[in-house]
Amino acid sequence: MTEKLEKAKREVDETYNLLLEAVRDVTAQYTAELDGIVKELSKGINLFSNTELWDFQVRLSIAAYVLGNAKEQSSLKEACAEALYKENLARAFNTSVGTQEAKKQASILDSTDKQAISMLYASVASLLKTKCDEAHRLVNVLQGIQISRAAEAKISASPRSESERQILLEDIR
Repeated sequence: MTEKLEKAKREVDETYNLLLEAVRDVTAQYTAELDGIVKELSKGINLFSNTELWDFQVRLSIAAYVLGNAKEQSSLKEACAEALYKENLARAFNTSVGTQEAKKQASILDSTDKQAISMLYASVASLLKTKCDEAHRLVNVLQGIQISRAAEAKISASPRSESERQILLEDIR
């Protein structure tokens, strides 16, 4: 039994690695800009001024916009791949001979390539959606940081007590 499980695991790992590499190849062209921005931000948020953070927000928003379009196109591709898989499954079933179950199993075997492509584009669409959602979250994080910085600046610039206010007023006169 352990030998069968190990064999099945190896087959799953092999298929996964092939599909993962294909997903990376397909998505890399769409996520390169976003991945570059994230890499730059990961150096440390304190390295950047508020102006630079605003620039990051705009760049992230633009990258998310482009990614959203790619995600929708990928979803269409996923739907096409799924439809072709089902069509191939039905054709293979109709051309097979034997019992219903034998025809079903034969049609599944004849359609594994189409199923793999369907899985590929489902993963691509999912990955693009996740990265797009995360880009929006990063924009929100950057906005939160800027709000915190503004609040800190306001607190440190304003007098904290009535006596401090009086001293400032006297200095102004």
